[in-house]
Amino acid sequence: MLSDEEWEKTLDQADDALSNEEYDKAYNLLIKLSEHDNDNGHIYSKAGYAQEQLKNYDEAKSLYLKGAEAGDSLCYTWLGLLVEEVDKDLNKAREYLDKAILHDDAEIFAAEERVQFELRNNYDNAENLCKELNKKFNLDFDEIKQERVVRIIKKNKITKG
Repeated sequence: MLSDEEWEKTLDQADDALSNEEYDKAYNLLIKLSEHDNDNGHIYSKAGYAQEQLKNYDEAKSLYLKGAEAGDSLCYTWLGLLVEEVDKDLNKAREYLDKAILHDDAEIFAAEERVQFELRNNYDNAENLCKELNKKFNLDFDEIKQERVVRIIKKNKITKG
């Protein structure tokens, strides 16, 4: 069993490895932590991210699911986005994204990502969904649409002039 100090040190090392794009190292450290704290969804979220960056998508999905089951509702967001991108299964992706926003500790980020999903895949649903989610999350549809434009520009590296 790791002491609190060892646990914190290992987590710092894993965070440093993630920051330095040393995803194998980060993953191994995070799995070590999960063996001592298997109900910490945030650890699984970070390990899932490392596996996603290594293009080990099945392992990433499994880790995100473990994180969600351990109580990290954002893992459902990451899982939904991964399923959308890799599996191209829009229904399953939507299901995971919906679970993220229905969770008791759901964050506004999850709601914004859910609206972004509809902007990408079914534009007509996006505005109605935003109005519905606005009751809980106070979303601004125009702001979310603008964020979508910024993401497209960054993704395609579009620059002025």
